[in-house]
Amino acid sequence: MSTIVVGAVAYKSDAVTIWDAIREFFRARPHQVDYVLFSNYDAQEEALMKGLIDVAWNTPVAWLKCKKRSNGTARALAMRDADVGFTTVLVARPGSGVKGPKDLKGKTLAVGSRDSGQAAILPLHFVKKAGLSEGRDYKSLRFDIDVGLHGDTGDSETEVLKAVLERRADAGALGDSSWARFVSTGAVEKGAVEVVWTSPPYCHCNFTALASFPDELAKSFTDGLLAMDANDPNLREMMELEGLKRWVSGRTTGYEELDQAMTDQGMYETPKPAATAFVGGPAAPPPAPHIYGLGADAQAVTAEAAKIAADVVAKNAQDVDQKGRFPKESIDALAKAGRRLSGARKLS
Repeated sequence: MSTIVVGAVAYKSDAVTIWDAIREFFRARPHQVDYVLFSNYDAQEEALMKGLIDVAWNTPVAWLKCKKRSNGTARALAMRDADVGFTTVLVARPGSGVKGPKDLKGKTLAVGSRDSGQAAILPLHFVKKAGLSEGRDYKSLRFDIDVGLHGDTGDSETEVLKAVLERRADAGALGDSSWARFVSTGAVEKGAVEVVWTSPPYCHCNFTALASFPDELAKSFTDGLLAMDANDPNLREMMELEGLKRWVSGRTTGYEELDQAMTDQGMYETPKPAATAFVGGPAAPPPAPHIYGLGADAQAVTAEAAKIAADVVAKNAQDVDQKGRFPKESIDALAKAGRRLSGARKLS
């Protein structure tokens, strides 16, 4: 039986709760599911493109990047019901004079993390379509505090709302789900701030797979998601945490505005590192990013730790008991070596 490996970004502490429930559900399905958590979407994108995972739970920004890198062959297998008809809203204080993007001339707009589709990329795009130029016709107040997570944490949108409430900005851009959360939790007093404009609807997150992912497995995974019932006590918490009532088939339409915005804003461009000259040869190519985002020092420490562990195992393998346990002397030797290592190197 093949196991489908799904990647997801652990942008909040309950990621394990969510994915444990999904994995457990698929135990009774024709194909089981396991998951790998990533610290950011760039690392997850690389893992998908290199075939290290079969499916990626992607934001719309990550989806479009994968689609671009796959020359348009990437597939959207499934998405939440809430991902269809997603919108961005502009909020402002009553009497601000802002009723839509064109009214921002001479004013300040607060936006979220620069890689957030709903709170930065699309809002700036819609303001540009209204004929206004950032920096010339209006000022932007940016909150780049969770870059790499595509705005998933919602922290930057919290700062956007605060900026409007504190009169540091005339208007702010939020995803409609974030605004709904602020209202339901009492984060904003009634009448203090109001929605003054809502964007055209677009699609949000989806499960992304490459064309090389077998059709049989793609169908099995999608069918399993569509079979989930929000009333199932084993799934209720997971579905509430993910903000959905049901999974629906994936769509590849509904991303056109975001695609244009990302193109205009250079979101598809990969920064080129400065060349390094070497005697007797051309510049060396930059190292590929680590799958889990580890820096060079961290990778070196990990390799050294693995070598120490292997040496300890090799020297004491004959002492392993029938239950596979090492004697205390072996554990002590490993701990002592680890202390030496941690004192000599610092993780980056």
